[in-house]
Amino acid sequence: MTIGKEKSKIMDETEKDFSKIAIEFRKVVRKKASSVKIMVKAMLNKELSHVNENVARLIHGKA
Repeated sequence: MTIGKEKSKIMDETEKDFSKIAIEFRKVVRKKASSVKIMVKAMLNKELSHVNENVARLIHGKA
């Protein structure tokens, strides 16, 4: 095998490795983004319920 072919083979393997790493990275990012989205949604719902309670108190004069 010539040096050129050997370098080409190494580059092909490196590209495959980088491709695998990129795919795994995207999976992790999607998973984290999804869990963050769920967490933020829960926090917003909690705050919204507090706002609704306060509005109800103001409307009924129990503030």
